[in-house]
Amino acid sequence: MLIGEDYPKIKIQLGNYLVYEPNVFITDVLMSIACFLFAYHIYKSITYKSEFMKWWSLFFLIFGFSSLAGALGHAFFHYWGPEGKVICWLTSVIAVYAIERAMISKLIEVKFYNFFVLLSKIKMAYFMGYLLLICFYFSSNYIDTKGFTPIAINTIGSVFLSAGFVGWYLSKRLNSHYKWFIYGVCMMVPAAFIFLMKISFFRWFDKNDLSHLFITLGFFLFYKAIKLIESENKEPIFNDVLSVE
Repeated sequence: MLIGEDYPKIKIQLGNYLVYEPNVFITDVLMSIACFLFAYHIYKSITYKSEFMKWWSLFFLIFGFSSLAGALGHAFFHYWGPEGKVICWLTSVIAVYAIERAMISKLIEVKFYNFFVLLSKIKMAYFMGYLLLICFYFSSNYIDTKGFTPIAINTIGSVFLSAGFVGWYLSKRLNSHYKWFIYGVCMMVPAAFIFLMKISFFRWFDKNDLSHLFITLGFFLFYKAIKLIESENKEPIFNDVLSVE
């Protein structure tokens, strides 16, 4: 067991290719598949195209691509270097924007809606600019060791605030089904500590793999919340007032 540091990267030879971290590749792909399935079922099952449902289907779709890009970035690290992970980080920033828009869309007060949408756009632009900056002006070693930390903090903080805090607020204002978003966030809390504190129990199931497990379980609870909200179909449909920008 390691705390505060990472195990050496696992490397296996597959034919003429050197593959890094096959364990992380597998858990990333599994998380990607789960996200694609959630996106598909949300989009196919909805009877109306509300902002809430549109943004959630987009979140899972984009995060599915992000996880897949992350899997490839880990596996082909020998050839692509740390820069190969930037596509994963960039799409995760966009996915976070989608989850924020999904939860913001249920805020009934228009003035709050416009303010939080603007704030979300500014934050997304900031982190996309940060990624471009480190790609062009920082060393590969910096990208590999420190580049992802701000993106991880943005993801964790945004999910906690949008799904957690806004989910709690909506569970009091609209209906109790939104509490499942809080449960999902609680399920992801260990992932944040495991990743940021670098807690790895085994070399073949390290901090990345364990984090992916908790995140996927949290996403399942988000999906459950979305399905319950859709099935009841009693909340005010904010899409009648404002369409997706």
